[in-house]
Amino acid sequence: MKKSIIKIALCLIAVLFAVSCGKDANSSMTPITMDDTYDFKVYLSTAAAQNDDRINVSSDKSKVSKASALEFSMTPGFIESAEAAITSVTKGDNNNSSLILDTADFTLGSSTISDLTEVSLTLSQEGINKIKTADLTSAAEYIYNVDVTFTSDNEKLRNKEAVVTVPIKILVIKNVTKTDIENIIKKANSGTITISGGKASFNLNSFALSKSGSTITSTGDGGGTYKAYDAAQLFSKITDDNLKYSPYAKTSPISGDAKTANFTITLQFKDGYEIEDPNYAFVNTDGVKLSLKLDGNGSWTEY
Repeated sequence: MKKSIIKIALCLIAVLFAVSCGKDANSSMTPITMDDTYDFKVYLSTAAAQNDDRINVSSDKSKVSKASALEFSMTPGFIESAEAAITSVTKGDNNNSSLILDTADFTLGSSTISDLTEVSLTLSQEGINKIKTADLTSAAEYIYNVDVTFTSDNEKLRNKEAVVTVPIKILVIKNVTKTDIENIIKKANSGTITISGGKASFNLNSFALSKSGSTITSTGDGGGTYKAYDAAQLFSKITDDNLKYSPYAKTSPISGDAKTANFTITLQFKDGYEIEDPNYAFVNTDGVKLSLKLDGNGSWTEY
């Protein structure tokens, strides 16, 4: 009988001890709750930020000449795509134009955006119509912050939406004309090519832009030897407000009789300046071809 009483008493003590430990919040016996949900985040990828956050509008404001190419990355990694919509448009800093753009003025290339896949963001027809009637300065940047909201219904996500603000630069292109290009070339050495070696002088005012090239003859040379490299250096010193940097000039083979030196001058223009006439697109690629011909007994050498 005594043994039974002692056994019962020990069991009660064990039960009370277990209950007491269970109430201790610091006890190792406290159940652990695992949180297996994740924060949904979307970022504008830097891989696509090389001058692609820009929409160019033709100088007559009739068309969009380039859509903005964007790339988004999503986390966590198991989110491969999400639904996207433009939810807000506001002016960027220093945008003092009277042009107000809203969500209907932009359009995404797709409503479903895949992770690290390029997508276009461009002006809608409504946006183009607004720009056509807006008082905007050509070649000036107008920044608008476009909010793109991404939505995913993945059950592992704690938050289902992520917003990315994309600063879009809108430029109304300033058209670079044939006359503009000719005037840039004519600025070399203040309009006259004179180099050491003799008395030859070349008046650039007679330069005319042509895909086949243009030739300027000297006003006599009085003999002497002229270095084509020195002439190329003078073309490289041309400065113009429209140019991205000084022209790149290189010498081509000198004629067999050494009377004519041939040059190729490549021009690159600043953002917002564009040769819209396809007949003169060669200026940016193949370059302007110009030949300087000696009229007399002089001759050209490469260096």
